[in-house]
Amino acid sequence: MLQPQQPLDNPSEPLVSSAEKSPRAYTDEEMVEIILDHVVSLVFYWNDIPRPQIELLRGLAFSMLVMIDGGVANIPSLRLSPLPHKSDRPYAIENDEDYWPEDQPDLAGALHEQFVSHFNKILEARQREKDKGG
Repeated sequence: MLQPQQPLDNPSEPLVSSAEKSPRAYTDEEMVEIILDHVVSLVFYWNDIPRPQIELLRGLAFSMLVMIDGGVANIPSLRLSPLPHKSDRPYAIENDEDYWPEDQPDLAGALHEQFVSHFNKILEARQREKDKGG
């Protein structure tokens, strides 16, 4: 038998059994809460592992990229595209700097896979600099 579910936001609302609910799209607020709940769970997960700080931070970053790339069961891939302010391009050009393009395709999908080799490359370069005394 299905148990009635009490709404969390308003305990005075009538009880509704899950059998009476129809599937619907999540609201913006619900999607944000699901994502933030997942990020908070990652922070607590990585905080509880007895490892050097750099390994914990790398693990947290990797886990967040997995979420963005769609590797979490209850969160689909998230769109990740630059959205520069309209003044960014002219400012960058005026200052002889590169700028973020507009209307770029989604950059997510394999970020977590690319992160590992990118991280290791930078870590090795930093270690070489440190070994040189720099």
